[in-house]
Amino acid sequence: MSRVSLASPLETRAGNNTKDSRAINGILEAAGEQAGVIKRPGSTSVGSVTSGTSQLLAEFNSKAVTVIGDSLKVNTVSPFGTDSTTALSPLYGSLDFTSVTKGQASNDKALFLKTSKEAWVLT
Repeated sequence: MSRVSLASPLETRAGNNTKDSRAINGILEAAGEQAGVIKRPGSTSVGSVTSGTSQLLAEFNSKAVTVIGDSLKVNTVSPFGTDSTTALSPLYGSLDFTSVTKGQASNDKALFLKTSKEAWVLT
């Protein structure tokens, strides 16, 4: 059985400071004389919600909650699909949203959505 190196030496490939040692989908880390590779996290596209100005992406009750173009969308992640769409009709449109989840029990959960001017609660 042969041993295969996961990381190449941390020296540069071209002998200059513009290119690093080559690693694909990994991050080279050094601790003293030891070198190692940390796998780079990735993601996969599972679908498109809609087009528009993205204002929020949050998780609530194992669903992806998005606010796009001042409309709230609740999306099932796997298999991907939009469960419901609700127009928020804010007085001040196109502001960034923030969110906070309240409650632990499934019958006591709420998602608080707000802009700098208005707020909504999703239960």
